[in-house]
Formats: sequence, structure tokens, C-alpha cells
Amino acid sequence: MTIRSAETMLDKAIDLLAGAITLHEDGNDHAALLLAIHSGINSADAINEFYGERFSGEHRKAPDHLRRWDPERLSNAARWLRKLVDMKATVAYREKRFTARNTADAIATADRLDLIAHAQIESPIDIETRLRPDDHR
Repeated sequence: MTIRSAETMLDKAIDLLAGAITLHEDGNDHAALLLAIHSGINSADAINEFYGERFSGEHRKAPDHLRRWDPERLSNAARWLRKLVDMKATVAYREKRFTARNTADAIATADRLDLIAHAQIESPIDIETRLRPDDHR
């Protein structure tokens, strides 16, 4: 694993989150929620890549795997990842629909995870410009 592969995973996470934000703004909350969940998972993958061990297992075990790298600095990230992972199966495979508020919360959670991954791997990617281009004109 390399810094480059960690940045590639973070880059994917940012793209997914940008898509989630756009879809949420357009009122397509189900798809937005799925993208936000996968953004958070890719952020965790970026951190795992940075530490040199790709996680390839059941998503429910991913938060514990993430926390083990740096329990003090990554405990919040693991908790937020758990929140997203717990929603994943229901969102993707069950009849239940989540609300726009659930989607907004998931987007905020994925955003936090992207920022943590960005800081953890010391990435030069400009997240703010990528996610909020209108704020930087």
C-alpha cells in the first residue's frame, strides 16, 4: 500500500460525497444516502491504505479495524463509520425509506470522515473546493 493508493481512495470518497450533496439538493435522498454511506466507507479505506493494510471484510467490522490504528485519534471516525455502516443494508436492501433529514445527517457524517481521512493521510487534495466549488469563486 502507498500514500498514492490512500489518496486514490480519498479521491473516490470526495467524489461520492460531492454526488451525495448534489443528489440531496435535487431531492433524490435515497441515492444521496447510498453515496454518503459509500463515501464514509471509502474514507475509512483511505486511512487503512495509509497504514498499509487494506480492510477486506464485512463492513460491520470496519469501524473496529479502523480504530485499532490510532484509538485516540480515530475513535470518533470509527463511531461515525459505524453509524453509516449500520444504515447500509437497510438503505440498499430493505423497503424502509429514510428521510431527507437522515440523508443530511449521513452527508455531514461522511464529510467528517473525509476530513479525518484527509488529515490522517496528510493529503494535498483541496476538499473544500471539490465539495463546495460555489463557495470558492
